[in-house]
Amino acid sequence: MKIFSTLLAITITTLFISGCSDDTTTNTPVVGKNYISFSTGNYWIYTNTTIDDKGAAVGTPSVDSTVVLQQTTKGGKSASMLVTYNEGNADTSYYYKGTDNSIYQWFDIDLQSLVSGTTATIPQFWAKVLAGDKAVSTSLDTTIKGIEYDLNGTKIPLDIKFKVTSQSGNDTTITFNGTTYSAAQSTSTLSVIAYQANTTVAILTLSTPQKIVYLENNGIFSTYTPGVNLFGTPINGSKTMLTKMSVK
Repeated sequence: MKIFSTLLAITITTLFISGCSDDTTTNTPVVGKNYISFSTGNYWIYTNTTIDDKGAAVGTPSVDSTVVLQQTTKGGKSASMLVTYNEGNADTSYYYKGTDNSIYQWFDIDLQSLVSGTTATIPQFWAKVLAGDKAVSTSLDTTIKGIEYDLNGTKIPLDIKFKVTSQSGNDTTITFNGTTYSAAQSTSTLSVIAYQANTTVAILTLSTPQKIVYLENNGIFSTYTPGVNLFGTPINGSKTMLTKMSVK
C-alpha cells in the first residue's frame, strides 16, 4: 500500500528536491465514508504489474502483501504502522484517519541516499491521500532554486516547482469475490515544472496522476501509476490489483 511512492521516485531519481509545505486545505470538514480499517492484523494481497511509458506490461507480475503491524505514534498523530512485503523486501509506511475519514500517509524521505552528492533534505510531513470531503488537497507545493541537473554530461542550473494534489471522485460500486462494495477513486497528481534558473523558460513540464480505488471499510482495491518519458528516458510505472484480504 505504497501510495505516492512511484510518483515520488519518478522525480527524486531524476531531479534534486528540497522543502515542502504541510497540507494547505482549509475546507469546512465534511465527514466522508470510511474506506479503510487500520485494525492490527488486517492484511491485503495484491498482484503488482510493472508497466512501461506506453502502458504495456513489463516482465512477470509480482505479489505484494501488506499487513497492519501495530498502532504507534508518528509525527504527533496516533497512527497505524503498515509493512508491505515484495519478493523478500519490506517497506514500512504509516497512516492515520482524520475526523472526516480522510486518510493521511507519513513521508520521511532520505534524499541524500537517493541522490549522490546532494546536501538537500526534505522535511517529514503528513500527506492527505484520500479526502473525506471530496475537496482538492495540496500536500506539496514548493519551488527549489539553483539545482544542478546533469543532462548528457552538461550541468544545467534549474529552478523546480514541485506539487502533489489529491482529490476523491464520486462513489461507485465494485464486486470482489462475489461481494458488492461501495467504492471511491482518489486521484493523486504529481506536477513538476523545471525552469532554466532565474528565468521563466520551462524546459520540463510533467504531470503524472496516480489513481487509487478504495472499497468501503476494506481499503485499497487497485492502484494505477502510468510510466513516463523524462528527457527521453522511459521510467516505468505500476498497477496493482487486490486478490485477497482479511479485514476486521
